[in-house]
Amino acid sequence: MSGTTRLFAAVGWLLMMVTGAGGAAAAQLTAVSIRDEAREELVTISSDGPAPYQVFDLSGPARLVLSFPGTSVGDLAAPKGGRVVRLVRLRQQGADGVVELTLARPVHYTIEERGNDLRIHLPLPSESPRRRVAHIDDLAVVDQGEHSELILRGSHLDLPYTARMVNHDMTLILDLPHARARLPREHFSYSSPFVRDVTVGSSGDRVRLVVSLLKPGISHQIVATPGALRIHFGSGRLGHGAGGAEKPAIEVEAVRFKPEDRISHVVLTVRGGSPVVDLNKSDRAVRVTIRGARLRKGLERSMDVSAFPGAVKQIDTFRKGDDVRLVIRLRDKVSVSTFQRGDKLSINIEPQDLAIARAGVSGVNAFSYTGDKVTFDFKDIDIKNALRLIAEMSNLNIIMADDVSGKLTMRLVDVPWDQALDLILTSKGLGQERIGNVLRIAPIEALRSEYSSRLAVKRGSEALEPLITEFITLNYTKVADVKKMIDNAAAAAGKAAAAAAAGKKGGAGAPPAAGKPAGGILSPRGSILVDERTNTLIVKDTRASIDNVKRLVAAIDQPVRQVLIAARVVEASKDFNRDIGIQWGGVYNAQTQRNFPGAISIGAPAAASANAAAIAGGGGTAAATNTGFLVDLPAAAANGSIGISLGSFNNAVNLDLALSAAELNGSAKVVSNPRVVTTNLKPATISQGTKIAVVTSQGANNAATTEYVDATLKLTVTPQITSKDTVLMDVTVSKDSPVGTSANINTKTVTTSVNVKSGETVVIGGVYERTRGDTRNSVPGLASIPVIGWLFQKNARIDNKTELLIFITPQILQNTVTGGE
Repeated sequence: MSGTTRLFAAVGWLLMMVTGAGGAAAAQLTAVSIRDEAREELVTISSDGPAPYQVFDLSGPARLVLSFPGTSVGDLAAPKGGRVVRLVRLRQQGADGVVELTLARPVHYTIEERGNDLRIHLPLPSESPRRRVAHIDDLAVVDQGEHSELILRGSHLDLPYTARMVNHDMTLILDLPHARARLPREHFSYSSPFVRDVTVGSSGDRVRLVVSLLKPGISHQIVATPGALRIHFGSGRLGHGAGGAEKPAIEVEAVRFKPEDRISHVVLTVRGGSPVVDLNKSDRAVRVTIRGARLRKGLERSMDVSAFPGAVKQIDTFRKGDDVRLVIRLRDKVSVSTFQRGDKLSINIEPQDLAIARAGVSGVNAFSYTGDKVTFDFKDIDIKNALRLIAEMSNLNIIMADDVSGKLTMRLVDVPWDQALDLILTSKGLGQERIGNVLRIAPIEALRSEYSSRLAVKRGSEALEPLITEFITLNYTKVADVKKMIDNAAAAAGKAAAAAAAGKKGGAGAPPAAGKPAGGILSPRGSILVDERTNTLIVKDTRASIDNVKRLVAAIDQPVRQVLIAARVVEASKDFNRDIGIQWGGVYNAQTQRNFPGAISIGAPAAASANAAAIAGGGGTAAATNTGFLVDLPAAAANGSIGISLGSFNNAVNLDLALSAAELNGSAKVVSNPRVVTTNLKPATISQGTKIAVVTSQGANNAATTEYVDATLKLTVTPQITSKDTVLMDVTVSKDSPVGTSANINTKTVTTSVNVKSGETVVIGGVYERTRGDTRNSVPGLASIPVIGWLFQKNARIDNKTELLIFITPQILQNTVTGGE
């Protein structure tokens, strides 16, 4: 059991009979008990009515969590733990009742529904029985029309075994952990319609049989009795006793889903005998048929496991005639293997790209191991026998030189067979050479000497090969770019050759020979010219090197996918300005009847008509008498004003008053919809705005110069088309605007990266500006007088808002021309 949360089972089969008009009430747990029965510990969970349930198998520590949706726990007390269940916790989680069992160790358990009781059977720990050893005395293959049987005869052959299908269901591996083989040889070949050959390997009390089949997808059944172990291939079913005894009832008791990161395991518990299993795989589903079996009540269901990582999204279990059918629905291409141990049948599903991802492991030996996993546990096994076992696993023909000898002691558990082969060869100083499906094993020094000889012969023949000239015209790629790639490859090969020469001489080494070194795309004798006018490469070299150039051109001279960038730019603004001002003035004239001063005059003497003219004119001075207001704070660009003129008949007192006001409230929206097409990974730029003239003085003797500065709204988008046809965009939005009437530029920039589907719209916002201000012009001191202070002040208010929104919609354009058409 791994540290990953393992969900297996699911909703228990619920049959609710509703009577009357009212709905059924929620069930409630009424009792939880633990007791020992024979060789198992029994946990019973009772409820007052049918209750659906879900089971979660957790580890770290080992726990069994049962969730009852829509069920109440109430005040139910938890019982004391036992020998297997150490602790019981009851809790209410929202509308669900939860029973959590903490186990002393991971165990294989079964769940039984009996009325309103749910019974969980957990085996008690027991002492291991005295170990018996099975003996294999004979091996034979018997063909019987539409099926064949591989029969092992001996004693104690009913001991536990493990079986797995590997190599794309063309190899069956049968491991007997406590057995010995008394066979005359290790390899057996047959002319059977199902079985090609059988290889038997043994070490101590462990025997492994590797059965090679003629085609994939052959159904098989294993039946073990004390005197014989029979493996049935093909149609039909084996009985379980001598003389055609009655076949026991095979039942599928449990179907569990166990995720292990991206690898998924579907584990079936099959009781009552050895099942006949058919497995068929397609791109969308894996279909498993268990012949002549019945399905336990409550297991005919669908499990949605799409929330877990991996390639499995749904598991459907149902009856089909006399068989049980399991359909594992996929969302990716997978590799499937099966593993059987006792009553457990495991279907292991691994995404095909997982092996490629694992091949990226860095290190000294960063090799890619993609073979099926094997397990070896041998002591003093002859190396030739070990290599023969790997040959059976890999479906390769192996030739071993006479000097391949020695013995091995190894224990390898679940390692790819190609990694096991590398380890065996490395431990004995051996190397391999693969030609087609033939693998040659020899000492490394012998292989290295042969390779050096062949390389020298090949280089000598290349020096004598005639040169030819080819004209290669490119459609979508510039010839200068291709030539640069070829030159870079030649330069890299030259550096590698120089480093190798320096290493051999133990010093700086001699410079490389004239010409291009071997290892590049062109040979040392080759040359390349470009004609940019016709976009043509002119290559002169050997036929093999010209073919290398053609393969390079075929790979890179492809039409680049294009993206239509549709942008909608919305700039909304709202302006509000209010200005209230006042103007007033007057004159006071009086005679004192004294010599000095004989008269007092405050203000500017003027006739009422002159003051009235000043008010009507809207200015600060009466044009007739040139008299002014004492307080002159009018509203700027007043849209309305009112004036009052008061005076006496003897012109002793005159008072003029003018109130002015202006208010501006406006809104605007500017919408533009530019479109541009760009290629993948190439930036597209959309810009709109004005140029501002900036006059720069050059001194007294030089004339001033005028420069134009851009004040624009600029949108730059760099699209990247992903493998799932989404568009990853790097977006930069900048807005430059002048500050008043000066030459200063106000700059705002937004940079982001978004991933959207083709045709969807993303909104870029945040370029928002608001200007608020209150201005008061007043006469110091007098404006602060309560009640009448307003006669000595002018008030203005401004509130301007500007917001910029950009809507970007990428659309992947389909290429209408391909390189081959």
